[in-house]
Parts: sequence; C-alpha cells; structure tokens
Amino acid sequence: MCSQILSNKNIIIDKHEILSKVWESEHYDLNTVTTSIMRLRKKLDNNYEKYIKTVHGRGYILES
Repeated sequence: MCSQILSNKNIIIDKHEILSKVWESEHYDLNTVTTSIMRLRKKLDNNYEKYIKTVHGRGYILES
C-alpha cells in the first residue's frame, strides 16, 4: 500500500483504487484501507499529517 501512495505524490487516490491495486481481492472492504492507513500513520510517529492527508469524500493524498 505504501508504494501505491508513494508513487502517486500530490494525486488523490480513492479507497477503491487502493483496495483493488493493493489487495487485488473482493474479500476485503473499504474498512481494510481505512485501518491500514491508520496503522501506517501510527508508524509515522504522529507526523502523519505532514505526509498522508485525508481528502474527505475522495480518498488520500501524499503531499510533498
């Protein structure tokens, strides 16, 4: 998932796109993406707002 976001800096990526490209399965739902983003942010030591931003109703963006 991290590479999916990193390769698309400054581009909004919606949850459906992340789900289909990372997990490539219909056995997961959008909560999988939300939970994974939350865990990734925790690993970034609460500096996630500098890196991964939520775009309400659209998805996520990695700002440079």
